[in-house]
Amino acid sequence: MLKKILLICLLCFSVQAIQAQSNAAEAKAAYLLAEESYGKGDYKSALEFLQQAREALGGNNCKVLYLQIMATRELYAKDTSLNSKLLPLIFAFEKSADYADFNEEKSLEITKLKLLVKKEMRTAQEQADAGNQQRDTENRRRAETEKQVSDLVNKWGRFGISLDEADAAHPDWGIKTWEKFELLGSVIYHPRSVAYSRSSYPFTKTNSGDTSLAGKISGIVFTDGMLRGYYSYVIDYEGADHGDIPPEMKKASDEVTEKTGIVPAGNKYYSKHISGPHAPAYEWTYKGLSGTYVIYDFQVSFPTKKGNRAAKLLRYVGYYPSDNNR
Repeated sequence: MLKKILLICLLCFSVQAIQAQSNAAEAKAAYLLAEESYGKGDYKSALEFLQQAREALGGNNCKVLYLQIMATRELYAKDTSLNSKLLPLIFAFEKSADYADFNEEKSLEITKLKLLVKKEMRTAQEQADAGNQQRDTENRRRAETEKQVSDLVNKWGRFGISLDEADAAHPDWGIKTWEKFELLGSVIYHPRSVAYSRSSYPFTKTNSGDTSLAGKISGIVFTDGMLRGYYSYVIDYEGADHGDIPPEMKKASDEVTEKTGIVPAGNKYYSKHISGPHAPAYEWTYKGLSGTYVIYDFQVSFPTKKGNRAAKLLRYVGYYPSDNNR
């Protein structure tokens, strides 16, 4: 019985020895094929053969890891994830059981590569942090600008509401008692005391030289049944000629620029607004996240009996959602 047991043990040991020899031969062959592939520039095949070598060995060693590091560096040379692939392999190389006995020159090469990889990763992280900080700063700036523009544009009330909602929001205006007329597909409502005509707008019907309107609403604009803009009086002044930018107007416009940080387009005439073809004008446009904000200052003036010109600066503020063409 004892002889049988010993015979079985000997057979098992023999099988294991043969298998070990076979695995060692397979690992060596796979490594040689990996070297050949690497020499030919076929780095993908080199890594595949190195995987077979590891499986045959049942683990890693510095020789296999060194070639794997070199092949990985070449294969992913243009890949932004290269360093994240290399660093784990370098750490495994340094922790390998045969590290102390491995070729010193090649070990030093890997150490130098590790230092370069770490430096590149630090630089990439610093650049990413700087980029994130710049984006955060830009986002804060945009948010601040949008708030300033929104506060100015929304001074008179909400946009995108119906006539009934606007009337309910401003019962003191009595919007439904106002006069109205159409202009380029929009409907403009205005107080009856204001004469909306080319000859007298935006002055009162009773007294075109009235200076009591500054800071008051002069009209609201509806497009497709939704409120899209407000007209209001800003200031009154004298001595303004068509085509000139009077100091009073420039001062009021500079205040808008300073508050919003947006540089206006100057001396533009837009036919959708009620102003003469040569009326001095400024326009500020800001594209926000949900839509476009517009502020439009323009002057209307007329000759007086004294021989000079009386003028009023009007301001149109509008909001156009992203899906609405202005």
